[in-house]
Amino acid sequence: MFKIKCHELTNKNCDFEVGGETREEVKAKFYAHGEVSPLHKEEYSSATDEEIESFSKKIDDYLAGESKI
Repeated sequence: MFKIKCHELTNKNCDFEVGGETREEVKAKFYAHGEVSPLHKEEYSSATDEEIESFSKKIDDYLAGESKI
């Protein structure tokens, strides 16, 4: 199982954590959180293509460093 702790990726005071069997599942759940969370919604919806690509790489790097739980 893989997991993401939002505060570790966003440096925001957010206690959201998500887990899943695959990296893709975890990323999808994490993006869904960003889309609806009042803390992230504005930044999520206004991100440029370059910011989206950069953050996606940051998530991939984060998950690559995560060990299986």
